[in-house]
Amino acid sequence: MKGDAIRLVQLVLKCHFRDAIRTLVGLPTNELSFSFSGQGIQTESGLIVNMVRPLTHPALIHYVEGRAISLKVASKYLKEVHYLSNDKSYFAVGFRNDNDGFELRNGLDFKGKTANGITTFDCETKNVAIFEGFFDFLSALEYYNKKAPSISTIVLNTTNNLKSVLPMLDQYKQINAFLDNDKAGNQAVNVLKDSGLRVRDYGKILYPYHKDFNAYWCENGSERVLKRVNGYLTANDTNSKLLTNY
Repeated sequence: MKGDAIRLVQLVLKCHFRDAIRTLVGLPTNELSFSFSGQGIQTESGLIVNMVRPLTHPALIHYVEGRAISLKVASKYLKEVHYLSNDKSYFAVGFRNDNDGFELRNGLDFKGKTANGITTFDCETKNVAIFEGFFDFLSALEYYNKKAPSISTIVLNTTNNLKSVLPMLDQYKQINAFLDNDKAGNQAVNVLKDSGLRVRDYGKILYPYHKDFNAYWCENGSERVLKRVNGYLTANDTNSKLLTNY
């Protein structure tokens, strides 16, 4: 598939970037809106979503802040999702994906989703950043002191989704991989490299002694914040050049 395939689909179908990607990877482009409250909607995973609203519950805010993510950043990208599972009510932090589903997390080690899918942010850049999970993506925004990505970004939401995005990656000059330092993350980086893509493995560059970006940020976030000056790191910081890569 040529590098301009996404743009071509956008032109032919007159659709947005997200719908072009969904077409290329074989996902339906009709969207199911979760901007509702009241009667629940049965989701792909079997969960019944009753309500989606801004992040307000103290327990979820405490959980997110415990992951070293500020409420300012979290409020922009996360929602509070109330749902039923086996006729029992639950709520969790929700991160929307391109299949109009939510990746769900809470402070009780729960990991779930209403529908599987990647999450994309199109910045029309020559480089693209790839993350495994949304807390790593949010950690990058905090680390680089940004409100939004400055380069195109893909959050896989699971490394199992990597193969579905490979056809669209050859349009980028460089893949900035912010993946986990574990077996799945290492395999994902190898798949990218074996596909002939130019890859910079930031897992090994930026947080080689931590499992993932969020683990690194949780341990080092306070120190990093103190080094910021008007939104930038101090000139003598050894990692200051990395600011240009996200």
